[in-house]
Amino acid sequence: VRTRARAAAEAAAKTDPPASNEATSEQGSANAQIQEEQQAAQAEANVDASAGPATDEERRRVEAEALDAAGQGGSVFLDESYVIFCGHAVEGDKKNPDVLPDPRSWDEAMEMPDREEWIKASKAERKNLEDHKVFLTVPPKQVKKLQDEGVTIHTAKNVLKKKLDSDGKPYRHKARCSFRGFTQRERFDFHETFAAVASAAIVRLVIALAIGCMMKIHQVDVVGAYLYAPLAEEQYVWAPLGIAKYKNECWKLLSNLYGTRSAGADWKKMFTKLLLEFGFIAANLDETLFAMINVSKGMYIIICLYVDDALVAENWSSRFNKFTQYIQNKIEITNEGYLNWYLSVKWKFNVDASRVMANPVSYTHLTLPTKRIV
Repeated sequence: VRTRARAAAEAAAKTDPPASNEATSEQGSANAQIQEEQQAAQAEANVDASAGPATDEERRRVEAEALDAAGQGGSVFLDESYVIFCGHAVEGDKKNPDVLPDPRSWDEAMEMPDREEWIKASKAERKNLEDHKVFLTVPPKQVKKLQDEGVTIHTAKNVLKKKLDSDGKPYRHKARCSFRGFTQRERFDFHETFAAVASAAIVRLVIALAIGCMMKIHQVDVVGAYLYAPLAEEQYVWAPLGIAKYKNECWKLLSNLYGTRSAGADWKKMFTKLLLEFGFIAANLDETLFAMINVSKGMYIIICLYVDDALVAENWSSRFNKFTQYIQNKIEITNEGYLNWYLSVKWKFNVDASRVMANPVSYTHLTLPTKRIV
């Protein structure tokens, strides 16, 4: 509206200059025209608003604003990659817009249509912790005594996530008891923090070596890796909702939980000890690399560790099978077969041709935002 009015004023200014009283009159007419056009535009907008949102995007925006007005924490959504659920802005999947978002609390999970799946997953996590002998339940009377003595009882959270396949479709509901490590104090509750995280350059190096030496690449996952790492300091924690059997259940930890500040370092030390005992050599190049070499026969086993996921490149099948049996007697592992889906990158590995193709589309979809929420 202002653009049209400004253009009309400029066109009038280019004509022969009239007398001063005529210029004043024309300026007043231009201002009156601007006001009339603004009033017409406002009336048109009011008519459109009364008719309701015309598109799905406008409808989502109106619903979010209504949630904000009701004090339920709603947000404005800009496109189909975001869905409204429980009054919050939650990023969805463009390929699967009907997939429900992950709940951010146990109470929110209990309001979802798939609440039974979350209950089942939380029970499975409790059983997993008990099987690994991670904790001892502290009797209520002893809990009171600990509190009187000033012992810190930390908190934990039941983190609920859906596992997605390479196409972004959920195939499993996962619950994890996560320790809130930000409440721990250095030199009192922990002494060292470190996690074995292989860099992208190291991963590419291992894959390149495997291709050049005609080696097979296996994916190995350690189930509940941190739960095997013994805890150096005495720690107490309140069991989180969904995993606790009763209200205010207190645990004395015997080994690390995910989230404890020293969990990564303790797990790395334990796993390194197992590898060295079997005969592997730790590489000087990177702390996540281990190798077993038979120079005379040209046989190798190379392990690249990324926290609890490992890439194993080998052309020494007999020794690799013995290593698999050895490690399974110590900890629970899952051999996921040849390289397929690793670190959010889809790989296609041709064993016969010793060729690998990487598809980082899923990785970029996770790391690069497409739209933003305002």
